[in-house]
Amino acid sequence: RKEKNKMQRIGVMLGRFIRRKMPEDERKTLVVSVASLIAQLRREGLSEERKNLVSGRRNTPQANIEEEALSHFFKEKAQRECYLNALENASNGNEKAAIAALETLLPVQLAKHSLSELIVETEPKRALQLSLEAAKGGVIPALRRTANLYAAGIGCEKGPESDRIALRLYEAAAEAFSDPEAHFVIGSWACSGRPDGIPDWEKGFLHHKIAADAGLTKATYNLGTHYFSGKGTTQDFAQAATCFEHAATVGNMPQAMINFANMLDTGLGRPKDLAAASYWRHQAHSIAPHLFQQEEEDRPSSTDPPDDTSDNTHNNKM
Repeated sequence: RKEKNKMQRIGVMLGRFIRRKMPEDERKTLVVSVASLIAQLRREGLSEERKNLVSGRRNTPQANIEEEALSHFFKEKAQRECYLNALENASNGNEKAAIAALETLLPVQLAKHSLSELIVETEPKRALQLSLEAAKGGVIPALRRTANLYAAGIGCEKGPESDRIALRLYEAAAEAFSDPEAHFVIGSWACSGRPDGIPDWEKGFLHHKIAADAGLTKATYNLGTHYFSGKGTTQDFAQAATCFEHAATVGNMPQAMINFANMLDTGLGRPKDLAAASYWRHQAHSIAPHLFQQEEEDRPSSTDPPDDTSDNTHNNKM
């Protein structure tokens, strides 16, 4: 589903791109985004059919989206071919050849972005610098990637200051490209009080809802914890149950399955249904049996507010 959502977003982008019905500043942003997503999809080695969709060859035989998008960064055809060959080498596991090719394309910003991803383990400081330069140079997906590096302390000293830089980059990614992953992190950090130690549940709810509405299942799960606890929004057990059911069904998330089962057990937000509760608990156990051991050791009341201890998905045991 995550892959499908990604392709749907690309499809919408390509449709708008082909029709040219947008202001020039939006068009420039879109060109950069399409080029970056092409690089990401090729690097991940997705199927030829998906590559064809991204390159504009499917349903748009007259449009060479890939060529125009990459032309924004690489003026010469030989450069574009070199870049695509580098991505192909990277997807086939030949990283040494890919790195060598990308080095020849510097200082093109998209080449910096791709090279940063390949050298992050061997040259973390340089990887961070290249990613930051790419983000400043207009490679929109580099915003969140650079934020991730600062947040993890890769290539820099991890601490409150690196977190503040990461947060500013996440916020830029959320604004520039309405990035659901960026919204999710902003929401999770707000709830945990990162980086300044002051939780902001209303901000967390707002960003989790944006990410959930964009189809991010883990954000829908966190949204359920907001509704269940009443933190950041009005307490609503019915909405909480809906969110947990969605995260369980679509996201296959074992903690969501347990939460939904517990609500079905007690009749919170849904009519009491012991058979359905047993089904979901069995599904969760088959995926993550360790959660049940923890639950037996310390299981709070089903009406207790959730324990939001994670920077990512809230650890809500009910």
